[in-house]
Amino acid sequence: MEKKCETCGKIFSVRPYLAEIRKHCSAECKHQANRVTLTCKTCGKTWETWKSQIKIHDRPGAGQFCSKPCADQAKVIQKPEKPAKRVPPEIFKTCEVCEKTFRVYPCRKETARFCSTACKGRSESYRAKCSEQQQGEKSWRWSGGVYKNCDGYIRTKRNKNGYVVALHEHTQVIIKWMLEDDPEHQFLVEVNGHKRLHPDIEVHHIDRVRSNNVRDNLLAVIYTAHAQIHHKGKKPEPWECWPSNPKRW
Repeated sequence: MEKKCETCGKIFSVRPYLAEIRKHCSAECKHQANRVTLTCKTCGKTWETWKSQIKIHDRPGAGQFCSKPCADQAKVIQKPEKPAKRVPPEIFKTCEVCEKTFRVYPCRKETARFCSTACKGRSESYRAKCSEQQQGEKSWRWSGGVYKNCDGYIRTKRNKNGYVVALHEHTQVIIKWMLEDDPEHQFLVEVNGHKRLHPDIEVHHIDRVRSNNVRDNLLAVIYTAHAQIHHKGKKPEPWECWPSNPKRW
C-alpha cells in the first residue's frame, strides 16, 4: 500500500495494518514534523523545540519566550498599573469644650463631640447624661435591682460578701420553692452554709418564656433531660425533674 509523506510529499510503501499509523516516509521527516520554530516576543530570538513540550507546559506564555529573563521582562512591561488608592475625604469637627478643630474618622462624623477624653470629662452636659444613666435602677451597682439580660432572663442584683452579684431570678424562685416543700431533695446541695442547686441541675421554663418566673412555670431538671425536652419534646422521667411527673413540661 502506498501513502504520501505529510512532511516531504514523497510517495512510500507501507503495510496495510500500519496505514493509519505511518504518516512519514522516514525518521528524519517524522523528526522534522514534530519540531516547531518559535520566536521570542521579547528579544526576537528564534529557537526550535518539540511540539509536545509546548503541550506539556500548556500555560499562559508557554512557547512565547526563549528564556526566563525574557519572560520576567515581559511581565514587568505588561503588568497593569494599580488603580489609585481611594482616600476618604478628611472630616473635621469643632470640640464643644475647647473649640479646637480636630479630625475624625468618617464613622464618627455624627457622634464625635470632643477632641480628647479630658474635654469629655469637663463637659457638663456629658457628665449630666452619664449621671442620669447611672442613677437608681439604671446603675449596674444598684443592690436589689432587677433587669432583663440579652438572653431574655430576669436577673436580680444583691450584695454578697461586700460585692454586687447578679443572680437569675428563676433559680432563686425554684430554690425557695424547694426549701419550702422538699428541703432534703437531692437536687439541693449546701455550699458555704447556703442551699443551692446542684451544678447538673437546670431550670426549664414550661411556656418557653424566659421572663415568666412564676412557680407553676418552672421545672428543675437534669441538664441532659432539659436538652431532650427542647430538641426532641421528650417528657422527663420522675427522677430527672422536680416536681416529679409534671402535668405540663
